[in-house]
Amino acid sequence: MSGSVLIAAGGTGGHISPGVALAEVLAEKISTFGFDAVYLHSLVRNKDNPDLLNPPCTVLWHNVPQLGGLRTIVYPFLFVFPFLKTILLFRKLKVRAVIGMGGYSSLPSILYAILFRKQLYLCEQNCVPGKITRIFSRFSKKIAFSFPLAEEYTLVGSSDVE
Repeated sequence: MSGSVLIAAGGTGGHISPGVALAEVLAEKISTFGFDAVYLHSLVRNKDNPDLLNPPCTVLWHNVPQLGGLRTIVYPFLFVFPFLKTILLFRKLKVRAVIGMGGYSSLPSILYAILFRKQLYLCEQNCVPGKITRIFSRFSKKIAFSFPLAEEYTLVGSSDVE
């Protein structure tokens, strides 16, 4: 597979640290996986995160607004411009697969994968899946969990859950 793989890891350290660890492995064994490049996609506000100060690959910064609060009504309008920039950049970089680490900051990457029929993988670091994982699990090729899911949660639609 040519093209690049993108890891959407923003929000908090709970999303960033596992994303950076995954990027280290993928960047080290890039030819094994058949990609030309590995990228991290994170929020501008995370530029000072210790894990992103010396990243294993190029970090693509974005500024998608946070969900919720009074912004709910105007959110689609605030989201459109950063998302269009994301689409243009990802097409230029030939992103072929997206790995979403969770959190609202992974939304533009995940939507890109769905809209342009790219491979989508999700990682969940908690026993209780986050909103992004729950909503987009049906579109993902695989979901990787760090811990067993809490009994009351099941994710439907994913072709493979690990």
